[in-house]
Amino acid sequence: MGAGKSSAIAPTASITAADVAEEWRLQAARDLEVADRLASLGYFEWAAYAAQQAAEKAIKAVRHALAIDTHSDVKLSHKLIELATPIVSAYDSLLPGNADLGTITQHEADGRYPGVRKGIYQAPLKAYDKATADHAVLVARVIVERCSQVTSDLRAFWISRPVLPTAPGTTPRTPPAPPTAPTPSPAGTTAPTSAKPRAPKPAAKPSKKPRK
Repeated sequence: MGAGKSSAIAPTASITAADVAEEWRLQAARDLEVADRLASLGYFEWAAYAAQQAAEKAIKAVRHALAIDTHSDVKLSHKLIELATPIVSAYDSLLPGNADLGTITQHEADGRYPGVRKGIYQAPLKAYDKATADHAVLVARVIVERCSQVTSDLRAFWISRPVLPTAPGTTPRTPPAPPTAPTPSPAGTTAPTSAKPRAPKPAAKPSKKPRK
């Protein structure tokens, strides 16, 4: 499925951002478990693919928890660097570097289709080895564990907030997400402050020349 947005199956009216994020988190953990098992059995290409899926879903769980995505407007991209960009702006040390994110992204196609991986044209079962699979699982585990913690913390935040009152017969509304922290000013500068406009000074009266 290509990158972009999609109208997903409409959930029940009572589902919240916390609920959606939790479903993605659970599946990410499951995919990581499958990746680990496949690697131990020697299915290295499938282990790498499952690791990529685990990492992708863990990142998307955080996106949902932060209300970057909604259940009816899902980012379908498999590119982890692209998916992680708005998260890294809020949690700069949460995810591995772009090198690892880029490498694990490649397993989404390389692990399934012959001739996609760079090098000799061959099936993934020939192209992948234990070291490649182990690295993919290791990176995915870091992503899943860290994103799961953030998702759980944000879920607790959402659940703890009161439901806003609504008119009878309407669906209760949840409060908006907390505001993001302001961007600090660069070193050596100060943020502009608002001030009331000053009243204009009265025009100076022309001075009278002394009579001779």
